[in-house]
Amino acid sequence: MKGVSLKSETHVDTNFDCKHTLALAQRDDGQPDVALEHFRKGFEVSEIVAGGESVPRDGPMFGNVGRCLQLMGRMDEALSCYRQSMMILESDASSQSQSNRAYARQWVGEIFAHLGDSVKAEAFLRDAVRVLGASAPVRVRELYAEIEALLGASSPILAEKAAAQIVESWMRG
Repeated sequence: MKGVSLKSETHVDTNFDCKHTLALAQRDDGQPDVALEHFRKGFEVSEIVAGGESVPRDGPMFGNVGRCLQLMGRMDEALSCYRQSMMILESDASSQSQSNRAYARQWVGEIFAHLGDSVKAEAFLRDAVRVLGASAPVRVRELYAEIEALLGASSPILAEKAAAQIVESWMRG
């Protein structure tokens, strides 16, 4: 919070915005309702969830709003935001798009695990691994640990192609 205050009080000449990083920290530190105020960018949450015409096609915004809603226990609304985020991110070529696509898949997988749908949960987690490839080995190990915890040692493993098809079908809705 100090960085946000310093930037606004001193009018420092920088494009870096601490507000987004602060909101990520608040979200992941158990304050998703506080972080949601930043991520919704002035739009009503209901309008974002519905994909209203006035809401910008901003994949990370939909993903971050979805994560806040997920952490607040609002799973159906989170899934709606994630679907919109994923559709936008599929054509995003920015430097963060690969990581964002993987996070969206991971978070959808977590919701399906919470809802007891282990097939969809595994599909989304496996597809997150595919999206990351070799670019983030620590995250890939964490995803494999989630899959192992979900399935246990004796369950058959979903093939990568089958997982990707399940994800694609869900995204297209």
